[in-house]
Amino acid sequence: MRAACLFFCLFCLVMGVARVASAGSVFVTDSLERRVAVPVSVKRIAALGPGCLRLVCYIQAQGLLVGVEEIERRRAIGMVPYNMANSGFQTLPSIGPGGPNASPDHERIMALRPDVILLTYAADRSQADSLQKKTGIPVVVLSYGVHASFEKEVFYRALRILGLVLDREVRANALIQFMEGCYKELNALTFDIPEHSRPSVYVGGVSMRGTHGIESSQAHFPPLMAIHAKNPVDELTSRPMPVTVDKERLLLWNPDILIIDRGGLELVLADYEKNKGFYQLLKAVQKRRVYTELPYNSYATNVENGLINAYWLAKLAYPDRFQNLNLEEKADGIYRFFLGRPLVEEMKRAGWWFQEVRLHE
Repeated sequence: MRAACLFFCLFCLVMGVARVASAGSVFVTDSLERRVAVPVSVKRIAALGPGCLRLVCYIQAQGLLVGVEEIERRRAIGMVPYNMANSGFQTLPSIGPGGPNASPDHERIMALRPDVILLTYAADRSQADSLQKKTGIPVVVLSYGVHASFEKEVFYRALRILGLVLDREVRANALIQFMEGCYKELNALTFDIPEHSRPSVYVGGVSMRGTHGIESSQAHFPPLMAIHAKNPVDELTSRPMPVTVDKERLLLWNPDILIIDRGGLELVLADYEKNKGFYQLLKAVQKRRVYTELPYNSYATNVENGLINAYWLAKLAYPDRFQNLNLEEKADGIYRFFLGRPLVEEMKRAGWWFQEVRLHE
């Protein structure tokens, strides 16, 4: 254990996120390269912005929360597994409305006396600096990636920063190693599949600042990248980011498999009732290869769902390679590691689990 901790500390020094103690404070460099002094021992935290509460749950620091944003109480339970796993959030005080465009409620936050404010997706340094100046409380910015997308290395750095701030370096390292293990397993089973045997997969209905229909997708979608499947959307941009796709272009791509994110399923089904002719021109609809995936984004990325989606997509794309995969067991193992308990049966009961979508009828 000592050797592992020493390695982690040395690694953090290289990455520029090491703890540097000085007179009761620890200096950390956050995701915006701001050098922030935080207490050596943090006992109370406020988590603001998309995905911040999720990170706190991943790092197993829920017990330090002084409150939650009101938006967290209103989310459909299946959209955010961390909320499903932590029903106690409903009883915590409010720290403000929340939401990607909401201004922090300085008075509420100050009244609850957190030692540190954690903030995701700050527009720039001035936003974080202003919040810190108004409250007199250290503000540490964390990020999942640019363009409100998920980028693995950026996310890993956020975990390391949070581990350092909250003295949970071992947990942060364990999360990173677990994720890397999943990616290595998926890569080992898919990297050598010939190009002509890789199906094209379009993922529509991906949430981004709200739910959207079939046109909403994502370029360089991590679950598809993890299994080396063809994502036609990648031709639109070189960056991992949300995109809006014209239906005419989707017809030209005519993907082998059509995936509908569970967050946008109702909107896609409503659109299908109005535009059946369009959908029935798609090869995936004709061949009954239309399926849902677990909600990928909801107030930033559900990282555990992203990993589970990758295994599901691999099973659909390469059934021979993944015929022995028990998806429910794999998913519950991921939920248990990230959030402390299995959630598959609850997701099924709530209607959020994977399913075939019958657009051909």
